[in-house]
Amino acid sequence: MKYSLMSLMVDSELRHERVNFILGAMLAGAGIREAPASADEAYRLLNELGIPVKNGTASFEDMVCFAKENNFDGLDLMYFQMEAEGRELRAILEKYGVVLSAVNIIMPFSDAVDEDRFQELLHETQHAIDEAAEAGTKQILLVPGGYGLAEGQTREGAFQVMTRGLRESIAYARGKNVAVSTETLETTSVPWASLGEMRRVFDAVPELMYTHDSGNPLVANEDPLMLFREFQDRVVSVHFKDLGYTLEEENSYRCMDGRRTKLVPPGTGAVDFQELIRLLLLRRYDGFIALEGSRPAADKWQAAIRALEYFREMEAKIAQDMETE
Repeated sequence: MKYSLMSLMVDSELRHERVNFILGAMLAGAGIREAPASADEAYRLLNELGIPVKNGTASFEDMVCFAKENNFDGLDLMYFQMEAEGRELRAILEKYGVVLSAVNIIMPFSDAVDEDRFQELLHETQHAIDEAAEAGTKQILLVPGGYGLAEGQTREGAFQVMTRGLRESIAYARGKNVAVSTETLETTSVPWASLGEMRRVFDAVPELMYTHDSGNPLVANEDPLMLFREFQDRVVSVHFKDLGYTLEEENSYRCMDGRRTKLVPPGTGAVDFQELIRLLLLRRYDGFIALEGSRPAADKWQAAIRALEYFREMEAKIAQDMETE
């Protein structure tokens, strides 16, 4: 199968010029509502508040070169990490012969409590689709919600604006020859986590495709394999991520039953990767698997390499066993 490097795996190694989604969330969590003009200034403010983070040094080209040299089949890119125009990124990808397997766009349509805000978010999404198409991808993952409800918003109101945002974004992306999928969110604060909610989503947006995230359904206390089987005819991409249960509140997700779970190295949490890989092989899945979790190593780069080795070895063993069954 084909494995792509998700840019989040090496995020802390990358050089940022702009205040992106993650930095913005960190600033907001620290009580800084107005983002500074540059990423360096954001890091300085966070450091002054005792939050030990720093900017990276690697460029987008460094990341593409790394993916090529270490036999990843593609690159899965977060939109907020696109710091140059799509055509510039496409030139770099083509230089190294690396496929842009998907661009992941997080757009909080769930926050749209009025028409002006909805149109603002739709305009931003259309711009993101333009840049993703220019960069050369044929696949967009669109997550149309944040991780909590905006003031004055209801769960039903959030569902309606999220699905409307998807419908209008899909119509726009069709003209760019780009397919759109979504995944379950790792939060139950908005109605985008459970099997029942996703059935309703696909009923409301029939053209929408599905990116199966191997870990996120655990937040709704559901078996990820159940969601894969339910929506397998819509699956166009897969994310390999492992979640484990924890008592920690920081950097963790609250499950529907009150427990908490957090990102852990693949193979150490609650996800049954062996059965998922078997199902993918049985289905003759030919899309990309984006690696979203790292195996222990000296640094982020080596951790990504070890994750790729881990899954390729697992796949080879399962395929061999299936041949003798």
